[in-house]
This record gives sequence, structure tokens and C-alpha cells, in this order.
Amino acid sequence: EKERLISEKEQMISEKEKRAQILEEQLMNIKEERLLSESRLRAVLNNRSLIEIGIARYRPGATLTQGILQFVDEHLLDKSGKGKPSLSKHSRRVCTEMAKYGFGSIEQAVVNDMFHVMHEISKPLHQKSAAKAGYYVGGSSPLAEVVVCMLTKLQSMNHVPDDYPVYVIDERGQAKVTVLKGEVLPIADDACEPREAAEELDGAEELETRA
Repeated sequence: EKERLISEKEQMISEKEKRAQILEEQLMNIKEERLLSESRLRAVLNNRSLIEIGIARYRPGATLTQGILQFVDEHLLDKSGKGKPSLSKHSRRVCTEMAKYGFGSIEQAVVNDMFHVMHEISKPLHQKSAAKAGYYVGGSSPLAEVVVCMLTKLQSMNHVPDDYPVYVIDERGQAKVTVLKGEVLPIADDACEPREAAEELDGAEELETRA
């Protein structure tokens, strides 16, 4: 009798967890559509929102902080050596591509920012010089490189849309590159002309906090 009760309880817990995951996925779908719809109408500057959606799909049920730490550890850093962690092949390739467009942080600076990414992406982007409507991330180095490392990997893993362009701005607010299909690509000319039309979407207000 005791074993039967334990089995029933475990089954109930399992079913509850499955329902919670389904609800969380539905919520992320709604948040994603809302974010993309918003960015089709105006420039949205926000490092956190799309990462938050992707991490929720990568690690269902975890807090944003837990999910990011695991994601960074498994995909963005290489801890196989005896010394300090270094960038993974993916992260190194992304940084090499971004350096072609003026993002030139040294590797150790990017590694160090990986450990503080949760705190950094929660800060608002103050740049107000993005051009056309769209979703913008980035800012000063090495944060811009860290964010792009995360988004390119999340795109390649299908945790965020890989066919919706994400524009990357530098510390002056100028759009420099596009993140699309998991790659760092040149940006269209019309996204490079600054104008005072961008509106910031505050992730802390617009999206529920999972940290």
C-alpha cells in the first residue's frame, strides 16, 4: 500500500511538472510574439528580453540566473584546460567576426563578463540613436560580444527565432552588425543611419522576472 501511494504521488508530481512546462512554453510564445510585434513597429533596445525567452526554453523550470549560468558553462566557455576558463570555439568565432566591425575586447574581458552577464543584461540600454524599427541589443564591449555569443547560440539551437534579424549597436548607439540564423552578418545600410526614434523596452517592466 505504501509503495502504491508513493508511486501515485510521483506520478502526480510528474504530471504537474509537465503541465507547468507546457504553460511556461505557452507564456514564452506569447512574450516572443509580443516582443517581435513591438519591434516591427518601433526600435526596441533591450539586451535581456530575447535571452530570457531563449533560456526559458533551454532550461524549463529554472530561474533565469540558473539557466544562464548553465548555458554559459555548457556552450560559451571552455573549462577543459588546467588554467582559467577560456572562450568556447563558438564564442571565439563570434568575437572574431565582431572584431571586424569595431568590437575589439580581449578574450579574457569577454570571459570575465560571462560570469556577470545576468547583472549586465538587466541594465537598460541608454542609447537612443538606433535607426529603423527592429530589435536592438549590444552596447559597449565586452557586453556586446557576450550578448551576441548568447543570441547566436540560442538561434542555432532554435530556442529563439533564427529568421528575425537582431541588430547590434555599439557604445555610441550605431548599428554595426546583424545576428541572423546563428551568424554575425553585415548590417543593412538603412539601419546604420542614427535618428532619435528609438524607444527602450524595459525588461523588468514588460516581461515577468524569472531571476
